[in-house]
Amino acid sequence: MSIPSIPDMKLYYSNKSTLIRVICRTHQWSGIQESNLTDWIQANFKDNEGRYLAVKILLHSLYYSENNLIELLRHGIYNIIIGQEIKDSLIQTKNIFVPHSISEAAVKEKLSKILFIPLLDGNKPNESANSIVRYLTSNIAIEQKNTAFHFHINPTDLNNYEKIIILDDCIGSGDQLDSFWNNSFSSVRSEAQKINLPVYYMALIGNEKSVIDLHLEGRLSGLRVVICDKLDDCNRIYSSENNIWNSNDERNFAIEYFDDIESKYGVPRLGHGNLDFSLVMHNTVPDWTLPIFWTENYDWKPLMKRKNSSG
Repeated sequence: MSIPSIPDMKLYYSNKSTLIRVICRTHQWSGIQESNLTDWIQANFKDNEGRYLAVKILLHSLYYSENNLIELLRHGIYNIIIGQEIKDSLIQTKNIFVPHSISEAAVKEKLSKILFIPLLDGNKPNESANSIVRYLTSNIAIEQKNTAFHFHINPTDLNNYEKIIILDDCIGSGDQLDSFWNNSFSSVRSEAQKINLPVYYMALIGNEKSVIDLHLEGRLSGLRVVICDKLDDCNRIYSSENNIWNSNDERNFAIEYFDDIESKYGVPRLGHGNLDFSLVMHNTVPDWTLPIFWTENYDWKPLMKRKNSSG
């Protein structure tokens, strides 16, 4: 199957533009306003091919609202980490019929012995780290005393906990996790190892392959990793496993089109780590998502800005 004709592209764009208006007006895309989206398309994509491809990618993107992120955080803590521990304990004791009040008390007891640490890019709290701490205390019923930035931790305080959970909103290439675990967090890590205190890393959304690669390289020795919502190659826009494209011809056409955009306007086709996910979280996008969304220069208008949009 060849690429669509220009009339077919125009028809697709017209039909899907109506759908996008409905999505924006019903606030299904967190942080994306209809006016901003219209400006982004009209400013950057002057031809039918570009508007067809832009709208197609938008409609095959992943969107996480603030509520989605909070639910993933809750799921990871209560179901994946604590829930699994309680289930294993009940199975070992062969006593799975426990009253709800008792299991609830067991969960509360376990929460009180966890230290939650947001992963930082450098040693300064950023917007995503502050958001995670706010979600913990305001939405997940975690006490403030159970949260800390890694540079505020007193080694003697670690004796008060049964585990540490490093929290991150998302992981793409894994570079930030690698740097944090092996550099910024190294002193806390050493102290935790001395007292056999287990350390978890929990990302709400993540590229599982990058974590597997880091483990195989020995970069995450001693770290237990949990990804609440796992992404793989079928979520990558230019992957042959993604069902976004009608044929390989159309996928190759898209690659050539955005390679030309990169050549003309300085907007890379691939994000950080040569990744090509199309992902929007509440009011932000990670740098490993498609740069067409967040790059800003004289010739290109971003849909959503990042701290490194200009450059």
